[in-house]
Amino acid sequence: MRLANHAGLEVASVQLVTAAKKDVLLIERFDRVKVEKRWSRKAMVSAALTLFGLDDMMAWYASYEILAEIIRHRFTTPEDTLKELFSRLVFNILCGNTDDHARNHAAFWDGSNLSLTPAYDVYP
Repeated sequence: MRLANHAGLEVASVQLVTAAKKDVLLIERFDRVKVEKRWSRKAMVSAALTLFGLDDMMAWYASYEILAEIIRHRFTTPEDTLKELFSRLVFNILCGNTDDHARNHAAFWDGSNLSLTPAYDVYP
């Protein structure tokens, strides 16, 4: 995830720590915002289950092509979002991420607009 960040991708912040003599990767929550003295959730939708309208078993059949079409028609700043999505796709190939699937993509939903969340499950 740090390499993805250095490559210019929008990713969740990470930190590697040792706990109980084991390395642990901490991924900062990006779906929360501070509102006054408390934390509030940002509404998110799954690419596979919500945007594609697929169930758990069919989610494996989602494609970048269909996700790109959804982005073109339903996202704010589709051109920038498509560039980010394509960059993530290429990065996943180059780093050997064999766990790239539609459930690893999501969007924030503000009640009328969709925007791509930071990448959060890059697993080479």
